[in-house]
Amino acid sequence: MEPNFQDGDLFRVEEIPLADLQRGDLIVVEHDGKLLLKRLIGLPNETVSIQDGTVFINGAAVDESYEVVPATYTMDEVLLDSHSYFILGDNRPDSIDSHQLGPVHGDAIKGKAIPE
Repeated sequence: MEPNFQDGDLFRVEEIPLADLQRGDLIVVEHDGKLLLKRLIGLPNETVSIQDGTVFINGAAVDESYEVVPATYTMDEVLLDSHSYFILGDNRPDSIDSHQLGPVHGDAIKGKAIPE
């Protein structure tokens, strides 16, 4: 999640209803038994694509107020179903996230991460 967070940074995780999560929130996701800190990008029933380092939701560019290392890849549009979310790391070229793993099911989201 560099440049915003470094190894050793501490977070508290709040369990909140999925409906209360917002685009741009930091979340903790479980994947293959590991907990990952990621940025919530796409919400259920949205389309997500990435072109020239810019993320698009439903065809509109996303204004990301947090610092990111832009993606060096292009990703065709993905339609999220009613239980799926799209997650990305802030260091897009060096992140294992939905651009490789695909959308994550809401059950994999363990909570909202709050920096301590």
